[in-house]
Amino acid sequence: MKVSLRIKFPKLKTSYVYADISVCGLRIKYSLKMSVPVKHFDSNKQRLVGEEHLETNELLNQYESSIYRIVRELQLADNLTKDELKNRLDNIIRLEKEEKPISELVEYARMYKERVCRVRKNRTLKNYQSTIGRLEAYETKTGKKLLFNDINIDFYHSLMNYCKVELEQSTNTFGSHIKHIKTWMNAATEEGINSNLMFRSRGFITTSETADSTYLTLKELEQLKQLDLAGSHLEKIRDIFIIACYTGLRI
Repeated sequence: MKVSLRIKFPKLKTSYVYADISVCGLRIKYSLKMSVPVKHFDSNKQRLVGEEHLETNELLNQYESSIYRIVRELQLADNLTKDELKNRLDNIIRLEKEEKPISELVEYARMYKERVCRVRKNRTLKNYQSTIGRLEAYETKTGKKLLFNDINIDFYHSLMNYCKVELEQSTNTFGSHIKHIKTWMNAATEEGINSNLMFRSRGFITTSETADSTYLTLKELEQLKQLDLAGSHLEKIRDIFIIACYTGLRI
């Protein structure tokens, strides 16, 4: 059995990915309905190149594993035919015609977070959840679910006003939300379920600024160590704080 992942239109800027499956004299070319940038697709590795495509590659890994598993199950059941293989793949990859595709950003973001939990650090997953929570609060405020088609410049400025003016969040926090939204929109676009590309416009930018970090110098820490707090409950608190500073422990 051999499964090869290929792009359908190698001369275009973007192309769908399909699985070329050969097993027991049968051959089927099955479209995964995922649109990917052709220039980033490595035909030898059969994956996308670049850290920004880790999630898409993880999805391709899952699809490939599902294909091998389904073929083995059909072989054991002595029921391996082109029609049966295609029907089983349709169920796994959620491409049944009657199924309603995902069109809501938050719903997709939740699914995306679950899908990439094995390839992303816990801190990144927590940051994803923070943005999801912020978008849910924004939806409650506006009384409207966010669809892929709603992600445009008007939404960008509305969310910026909500985060920075109403919630008094920093520029970096807002920029983090935008970064995650662009990640989800890119992934949805590559999967072929989003066609709105306004998030790639020049005005839809990830903002950042240099943080004004407050810290103690080594001299100040030494002065704190020498401070006489004997008999005070602050002595133990000071000692724990000093240990945290020298060990890099997060407080």
